[in-house]
Amino acid sequence: IFTDSALAGESIFNVTPKPGQAYCLNFHKKVKAFLADPMHTVEIAWTPSHTRIIGNERADQLAKKKG
Repeated sequence: IFTDSALAGESIFNVTPKPGQAYCLNFHKKVKAFLADPMHTVEIAWTPSHTRIIGNERADQLAKKKG
């Protein structure tokens, strides 16, 4: 999982009550099921924003459109 927001990376794993909690719970449930297989791993990597990374600008546009 790549993110240019450390807060977003931390927040998605926090299932305490807050706006967007349903998304966090759904993500947590899916990751937990995925990790049930010992061959699977999940990594979160921070990537600098707005540095001409292919797809980053498009991801920003989609995030703004959805929000």
